[in-house]
Amino acid sequence: MATAVVEGMSDEGAADAILRACGLTTDRILSLGGAGTLDQRLLNYNRAANATGQLWLVIRDSDGHCPVIVRRQRLDPALQSPRLSFRIAHSMIEAWLMADADSFVDYFMVAAKHLPTNPENLPHAKRTLLSVVAKSKNRQMRESVVKDTSTPGPQYAIQLRNFGASYWRPDVAANRSPSLERALREIRTIAADGAV
Repeated sequence: MATAVVEGMSDEGAADAILRACGLTTDRILSLGGAGTLDQRLLNYNRAANATGQLWLVIRDSDGHCPVIVRRQRLDPALQSPRLSFRIAHSMIEAWLMADADSFVDYFMVAAKHLPTNPENLPHAKRTLLSVVAKSKNRQMRESVVKDTSTPGPQYAIQLRNFGASYWRPDVAANRSPSLERALREIRTIAADGAV
């Protein structure tokens, strides 16, 4: 059993899929409405991980900054609970989602040639995702996900949550996403050590 904490609703499906890929059941997912709120509450989640005895997965976007520096600024590694997996999605969780190219192409009905080959090198993965889905062959998908290439459409969060939970394959995506691969490895290590 594990609890996940994410920045927003669009990240919920990916968090659930990651935990399932690591052989864990999701107890609950907390969507906080942005990185600022997550940062303010991170120490509380770290304490909760110690108190509850279950794994807490916290995922935050690096937003183009160095993930190592973001991690150190938000939580001193020496104070991190052995039951907390605090992971930084580089540059955003959208990069992790696009890293499973085949599933992304099928779900969003886009041509594979439009997807980036190295999504973690994108300066702003969310904008790239919007640009890619704007070329979807399905009009309803385009209009639900994309308002314009820098603004999400009305169903953006719902579509990304659904894709992450039901279609996205974290182990496949990890082959093209080093930060995701490290996240999966750490979560599996915590689970194997009996911390959950």
